[in-house]
Amino acid sequence: MTSPNEPTLFPLPQLARPEPKRRVRDDLTYSAASMFQTCRRRYRHRHVDHPVPLDRPHALRFGTVTHQWLEVWHRTRSLPDAQAIIDAAYVNRGGDRDEEKDWHHQTALLKAYAAQYATEAFEVVALEQEFAGPLVNPTTSTSPTSCSSRRTSAF
Repeated sequence: MTSPNEPTLFPLPQLARPEPKRRVRDDLTYSAASMFQTCRRRYRHRHVDHPVPLDRPHALRFGTVTHQWLEVWHRTRSLPDAQAIIDAAYVNRGGDRDEEKDWHHQTALLKAYAAQYATEAFEVVALEQEFAGPLVNPTTSTSPTSCSSRRTSAF
């Protein structure tokens, strides 16, 4: 008999999992919701038939990290806690030049922000608060519901 760590003469075949035909995003962005209300055909073409890639653009990742450490800073006023968010976001900074550059930029932003607003006299009312409401054009006070194309099938 062989032990679990010992290779066998006839290795068992690995069952390949079928790749999904389409990767769909779990989140709904403001621009996607706006597109859906403005033109459902365009939304379907962009987000259902040809979905947005799952890789996040650099600017979105950078902005997300910034929002995360800002939230920690405003909740705790702790520079080490906010810095820990940046450190956790850029764990590969030792071997990845882009991550190293972003880590330095985020750290500089945090230190400058903490120095500027350490004694600022304002009250933070909410942080990263979710909200819901109708999308209304402020000029016309109407919701965008029309589209210039004709509907040929049900979505």
